[in-house]
Amino acid sequence: MSVDQLRSQICSLERGSLESPRPCVSSSFSAIDKWLPQAGFVLGSFVELLHDSHGVGSYSLALNLARNARDSKPTWAVLDTETTFNPPVAEASGWDLQQLVLIKAPLQEGGWCFTQLLRSKDIGACFWSSASMDNMVFRRLQLAAECGGGLGFVIRPMTAVRKPCWGSLRLHVVSCGLSKVRLRLLHARGQPTVSLEEIEVTL
Repeated sequence: MSVDQLRSQICSLERGSLESPRPCVSSSFSAIDKWLPQAGFVLGSFVELLHDSHGVGSYSLALNLARNARDSKPTWAVLDTETTFNPPVAEASGWDLQQLVLIKAPLQEGGWCFTQLLRSKDIGACFWSSASMDNMVFRRLQLAAECGGGLGFVIRPMTAVRKPCWGSLRLHVVSCGLSKVRLRLLHARGQPTVSLEEIEVTL
């Protein structure tokens, strides 16, 4: 079997697993919604944001992208294994800190903790930023997200681009100046290829 045939077969299986369509929510940016394969984010999944360096706005971007996921379930969660989460930034983006579940845990327990957050049916959106992750945990994250029905964001360095992607989407985030980022779609579940088009948004 050739690589192209194998890729086509994998994509067919992925599409088959989505025969019962899950609801989608807007990314809060009309330009991004038009650009994404599902015209938004599929609930019951998680998205990977890959960045070249810290401070490029990946966390702020994730908070903006997830705003509509809290409409039906306002409780949200952050797993802070590297002490990088800044509550005032989240509050400035319109997130209610009274509805926040903030968990600080050792990195080695991060995979288990985030799996539980994704699995919870009471959490609308959850976030985890980590420079180091056990890739074996990602299949569990996918299944947990499908069970919980919320939306998760996993923020990783660009060095993870060669690792398998279990998220519904993988986006590359590049800073383009103050409060602006450029996005490139690296992976979309169920699609054999993705567009090399980039899109710029203001946070």
